[in-house]
Amino acid sequence: MDASLPSWDQLILNLASENLGDNERRVFLTLNYDGLERRAETILHLSKKARPAKQFDELIRDSLLKDPDELAPGELAEGIARLSQAYPRRTSILTTNYDWILELAIEGLGIKASDSHSFDSWDEWEHLNDADHRSNVMHVHGMLSRPSVGKREPLVLSENDFLMHGPEIRTRLLDSLRGKLVVMLGVSLTDSNLLAPLHQLNGADGERYVVIVPPLCHNNLTQLECAEYAVAHSESLAKYLNVRPIILKSFGQVAQLISDLGLAAREPALYRRPSGSLRVSQSLMYGTRFTAALKDAYTSVGASARSGNMRDWDAVGLSNFMHELANSRGGPVKFLDKIRLHHRGKCDVSENLGVFLWLRDLPNRPESIYGLRLIASSAYAHWKSWSSFRVEPIRSDSRHAAVQAVFFNHAQGVNIDPDSHSGAWKGAFAIPLSIYDYRSTATVRGWSLDRLTIGALAVNSDHFVDASSLDSPNPNQLSALSVLTQRELEGFAASLYKMAERIFGD
Repeated sequence: MDASLPSWDQLILNLASENLGDNERRVFLTLNYDGLERRAETILHLSKKARPAKQFDELIRDSLLKDPDELAPGELAEGIARLSQAYPRRTSILTTNYDWILELAIEGLGIKASDSHSFDSWDEWEHLNDADHRSNVMHVHGMLSRPSVGKREPLVLSENDFLMHGPEIRTRLLDSLRGKLVVMLGVSLTDSNLLAPLHQLNGADGERYVVIVPPLCHNNLTQLECAEYAVAHSESLAKYLNVRPIILKSFGQVAQLISDLGLAAREPALYRRPSGSLRVSQSLMYGTRFTAALKDAYTSVGASARSGNMRDWDAVGLSNFMHELANSRGGPVKFLDKIRLHHRGKCDVSENLGVFLWLRDLPNRPESIYGLRLIASSAYAHWKSWSSFRVEPIRSDSRHAAVQAVFFNHAQGVNIDPDSHSGAWKGAFAIPLSIYDYRSTATVRGWSLDRLTIGALAVNSDHFVDASSLDSPNPNQLSALSVLTQRELEGFAASLYKMAERIFGD
């Protein structure tokens, strides 16, 4: 999720889509009632028959990674890297992922090339000194071939792989988890290689936390029913696997949690509730820190820190300022003008754009929700705050780019459904909006540990931004946002962040 990589289920669908003919794919998708491991076994067998010249790891890599050279860690992976270096005791990083996202995140801190291990080099990994151990990643199910590094075998994906290598993996995991403080992120608690060790550790010493983002919305269920089921499911995990579930509402909250763990590890005396000699203005506890930072953000753009409303002239002034920044040299509009020239023929030669500023809803506002509030736009201004009041709930099923950016905690581009929006906008692209060093200047190798996501910046276009969701995309219908490479995406995001710095007064 963190780097927009597919889940195991999606990986199987990708293998079917990229390797099977239309009819063969239809049959597989219709009849694949088996469990995940058996489905993986079947699709790898069918894919190998369809493309016999390809090795199994090549088939998986082609379906998992669009371009290995453009693989980039997201905020969660970077948070794990910071935490691994900030935690004062011996730290181990284990993953079932086949990519090298975590290694890239560790190397991004300025640490020499992070080494990768699989269980065939477990003894070597275990005996590393503390400094090297926290920077080396154990790939429990192997790693695909990384450019200039190679692969770590065996790759464990199919049922046969689990049967062949499972016993050794479980033994190794059992030894690694026993007596430890463990935080599990994004793990499948249906994975037999993890379930068996956890079950054996039931009642044993050590603390084990599992962070869960359950589905809280469904077409046939109310949000309350989804929440009640999530609680019941977590209670069963706690009872039978002796883990402590942490239920969160979004993957953005997962990234925030890990980021704050790094801050708490480095500043334990200040990361506690205000009491005694520790004033509210000094506490680094997330809730205290976030509320203060969000209020300051509202105030800095001329909005009330209590209601979120703006005076008429402040609202118009902010909109005009955003329009000026968006169209200035180095701004997002000019940046996309250059992109069109570079990708001539792949997108339209011009488009209309608008930048929208969203902030988290104020916790102290009556009827406040876990949502994003629209503050201002470069495309138009509302003289009266009441006429522009809009709060979008942060939910997994939202089609708003700003909401998705905060929910998944990385850049998102979506086409706007014409049935739900009667205006001229056809697509939107958004990035999470974060502030650094709000109350603490603590760092890991120069990288800030005090980070807070307070909203999102979205760019709306009168062209489509996601070509993959269109049946027959015509370049004249496509925004320059639809053709961005990873490096261009980073440059575009930088132009938006620079704009945000000006909006909030640096």
